[in-house]
Amino acid sequence: MKTFTDLVWAKKVKPSQKLLLLALARRSESTNGVCAITAPELAAEMCVSLMTVWKAVRELEAAGLLMVERNDHAAPNVYGLRMGDF
Repeated sequence: MKTFTDLVWAKKVKPSQKLLLLALARRSESTNGVCAITAPELAAEMCVSLMTVWKAVRELEAAGLLMVERNDHAAPNVYGLRMGDF
């Protein structure tokens, strides 16, 4: 069975989107494609700016590859990889 990470590697997306998907896939392999993390944590892990993270999230949401449950500023957002669309 393929892992979320395997599926992300096979996806044709922009480099920043792939980095974001890989970071989320690594954190969500054991949780059915769902994880909670803050944008600053993602930016640090990906070695990119917050703007790059936010842009990649918006683009992946628009493409239907990512689901985001936004929380207030004190709590991390919950991200879900939409594997049916991979």
